[in-house]
Amino acid sequence: MRFTYDPKVDALAIDLVDAPTETVRELAPGVSGDFDKAGRLTSIEILSASLRYPVRELRKLDDGAEWLMLPAAAKEAGLTAQTLRNRLNAGRLKGRKVGRDWQVSRAALWTYLESRAPSGRPAKSGERGRKALLPKRGQ
Repeated sequence: MRFTYDPKVDALAIDLVDAPTETVRELAPGVSGDFDKAGRLTSIEILSASLRYPVRELRKLDDGAEWLMLPAAAKEAGLTAQTLRNRLNAGRLKGRKVGRDWQVSRAALWTYLESRAPSGRPAKSGERGRKALLPKRGQ
């Protein structure tokens, strides 16, 4: 059983078993249930969860993000752990500190990677990257 809370949409999800969803039914206003082929309840979603449960308790729950320790995030990004640590400390990369260790969500890591400016030497005016530096045929 797994509980997750997404504060962006204020939804609490309770996954009872890992099974494909066949149908979704409204169990009560703002509460829906997922059912598998056999008709078993597999998960429950509660919208406007902060109106039903204490926000302090909801925020203790996992947010559903996949969290990576800094060495694993660095390997996936092709960067050093120190580079990511510097970006975390500068606020360019979002993460969380657990004890002495940093964790980065996979989504935040890829958002950061996609937001970076392209690196390398800029092409000279009138040239288009590497192809412009290659000799033309017959030269």
